[in-house]
Amino acid sequence: MNKTTLSVGAWRHRRGWLFLLAVLSLAFPEAARAYTNTTTGTVNLAGSVALVCSLSVNSSGATTVFPNISQGTTNTSLGTITETCNDANGYKVTLTTANNEQFKGSTSNTLIPYGLTYNGSAVSFSSGSATITPSGSRTTPAGVSKSLNITFPAGFYTADSYSDTLTITMISQ
Repeated sequence: MNKTTLSVGAWRHRRGWLFLLAVLSLAFPEAARAYTNTTTGTVNLAGSVALVCSLSVNSSGATTVFPNISQGTTNTSLGTITETCNDANGYKVTLTTANNEQFKGSTSNTLIPYGLTYNGSAVSFSSGSATITPSGSRTTPAGVSKSLNITFPAGFYTADSYSDTLTITMISQ
């Protein structure tokens, strides 16, 4: 065999394959387009956001000292409380007093009443507890700042060291 015979034979062989592919593509049009088939996949996404309900008191739990309670005070700031909560159902804030809204003498047990306002509204205690934000809704990321103020009358009180403890609690709903 010479090179020409091989070339012609190879050409016939290729033409035969091309003819077969043409016939198959007519007989099975879907097979001819198999390389353009579309497939899909799925990507699942998931995540969560942690519940954030917090209070910050700008006095950082420090003791507010009145050097002479006998002088009394009116609408004196005890601090600013910032309420921050992202609970979709909201939150509430309660305030409790250890001595039922009274300064208590350390040795004499003498009581001196006082009054509080929270965000400009009078705080009303019942058995040493008050709800000061009844049903707050979700806040902005910066929170909502509210002032806590105290008022008590001047008087001729028994000599002693007086105190009370206020506890502010946020409860998510």
